[in-house]
Amino acid sequence: IVDEMPDQVYEHLVLNGGSFKFDPYAEPDHPDDEESEIFTEQVPEEPSRILPKSQLSSAGLDSRYQDDCLQTPFPVRDLERKLRKLYYEHRSIIEETGANNLYLIIGFLEWTEEREDSVPSRSPLILVSVSLEKSGAAGDVPYKLQFDEQALDTNYSLHEKLKSNFEINLPLIEEEQLPEEYWERVAASVSSRKNEGWNVVREITLGLFRFSKQVMWH
Repeated sequence: IVDEMPDQVYEHLVLNGGSFKFDPYAEPDHPDDEESEIFTEQVPEEPSRILPKSQLSSAGLDSRYQDDCLQTPFPVRDLERKLRKLYYEHRSIIEETGANNLYLIIGFLEWTEEREDSVPSRSPLILVSVSLEKSGAAGDVPYKLQFDEQALDTNYSLHEKLKSNFEINLPLIEEEQLPEEYWERVAASVSSRKNEGWNVVREITLGLFRFSKQVMWH
């Protein structure tokens, strides 16, 4: 998900029980056939996945941050294909296991092991359990996203990992705490490792995640 404000997304989806549709990335205008030999098609750069800072007030806020559409970096055909694949995989997992593994991940912690050859890992921070439904509305991307209301979690596996291996106490997200505030608490908790590249990554991702240890925790 790109060009969305984390607090506004969280409030609409989780706190207010709203739903989201998906907006494709606008493709450039293509020259017509008669001009195709003269002009070279320009492929646009993919927009940054780093999210803008949330605003405390909606006054003067651009409408794209207050609507019910999530912006994506994918052209319409790619977006529809990805969502269709995710929709059927999501349904299949629920039918086979009864467990919902579809999450909207809000924020990641980038961190490294205490080894010289270790590569940075990215671990989810806020786990929003969601459902993906066919909206039935006319359009190229007929899917909508809703909060599952069964689980809203901190990444407990990461919490235990950091506590055990690094003596870092990752804070647990509190009820009705917005992402920006939680990310600040996370950043403060890992500040001793900042020089080693530990930081909060301001991204939102929708996908299937298997948190088997999370179930064991509960």
